[in-house]
This record gives sequence, structure tokens and C-alpha cells, in this order.
Amino acid sequence: MSHLRLVAQTGTMVIGSGSMVFTCFGSLRMNIFGQVAFVADVLAPGSDVAPGSTLCGIGALAANGTLTKVVLEGESVTVSPGETRLPRS
Repeated sequence: MSHLRLVAQTGTMVIGSGSMVFTCFGSLRMNIFGQVAFVADVLAPGSDVAPGSTLCGIGALAANGTLTKVVLEGESVTVSPGETRLPRS
């Protein structure tokens, strides 16, 4: 019995980003609880897949099994109450 399951693939909509879709995947990490986080490029539908037209982002599979957006390039992240940071690529 395999414990593998599809989390996201090219063309999957990025939840929380409007109508952007995943175009390419990079680093993947999984913790001891089976929770997954990954780096991916995203693109708004109708845009050309050309250098500079995609955004880099971080996605995660939440504990309830929902695929969620953590952050997209240019967005800030709350790291503690009252403190936000702008991730660097």
C-alpha cells in the first residue's frame, strides 16, 4: 500500500491568490507529521510563460488536507504579533 498522494501539480489553482495557477515546482519539505511545504512558480491565467512573468511563492498542505498559499513574491508575512517581514528569494 502506497502512502503517496498528489498535493499539487502544474495547472492547479493557488488557493488564496485569486486565479493564479502553479507552473513549476522547486524545493519540497515534509515534517514528521506528514505536513508538506514547497516552493513554486505561479502565473495568472492568460499570461505568457516567459522569463519575469511568473511569481515565486510558498505553498503548504494544511493539517486538514487543504492546499494553501503561504506567501507570494512581494507579499509580507506576519512572523509574530505586530512584526511582519518581506521574504527574499
